[in-house]
Amino acid sequence: MSSAAVTPRPIAGGGLTSDPFLPGGPLHCSGILQRPPPEAERELLARGYPVTWRYESSKDGTTGASEVLAHAPPVGWITSTAIAGTGELIVFVSDPVRPLGPPAELPRDCGSTGSG
Repeated sequence: MSSAAVTPRPIAGGGLTSDPFLPGGPLHCSGILQRPPPEAERELLARGYPVTWRYESSKDGTTGASEVLAHAPPVGWITSTAIAGTGELIVFVSDPVRPLGPPAELPRDCGSTGSG
């Protein structure tokens, strides 16, 4: 991946205070995390979520490295999410050649297809 400088974006209203994919969150059963990263990015932006990306790769099977990206990488799978101190949603994507984690699974309480 080629690195692009990522600067914090101003977020109206102070940004997110909790991860929308956690239980009870508006995206918990949405199935967005099971989509390819570019598709997930389009959906998150369409819904108005401020988002940055972390492309993770394994260095030696036990440790890894993370590259900050302004947009979703074209390859890999989403592993997890977090909220940045700036209030942006951080989406972690694993490098398929040197994977650092398994794909995010739809939470068990969501059924098999998700909604949202």
